[in-house]
Amino acid sequence: MLLNRGRRISREAVIEAMWGGAAPSTARSQVHNAVTVIRAHLAELGAPEVLDSGPSGYELLVEPEQVDISRFDDGVRLARDAAVRGGPRRRRGCCAARWGCGAASRSRTPPARSWKRPGRGSWSGG
Repeated sequence: MLLNRGRRISREAVIEAMWGGAAPSTARSQVHNAVTVIRAHLAELGAPEVLDSGPSGYELLVEPEQVDISRFDDGVRLARDAAVRGGPRRRRGCCAARWGCGAASRSRTPPARSWKRPGRGSWSGG
C-alpha cells in the first residue's frame, strides 16, 4: 500500500500481491485480519486514521515525506538538479543534509567498520 501511496488498492489487488495467483480460500479473511492488526498497531502509535478502508479497498493516508521511497526519489531529483547547477561538490552537500551522510555526519556516527554485530564482534568493513 505504501508503494501505491495516494491510490486506493482493491482487496483483490492486495490478495494478488500477497499470493500471486495462488491465494488460499481464506485469503479475504486473512487480509481482513492483517488489516485489523495493522490498525491496532497504528492506534498504539497514535495514528489510527492512517489506514482507510471501504468497499473499494484500502488506502494509506500518508504524506510523501513519510515514505522512504518518496524521500529517496526526492533526493535523487535534488541531486540531479544540483548536478546541473553546481557539480559534484553540491551533490555531496545535498546528500549530507538530506540523509545525514558524508562529512556532516562523521562526528556523530562511527564508521561502519567499527560497528559491532550482536554476539559476533566487529564488522569487517575493510
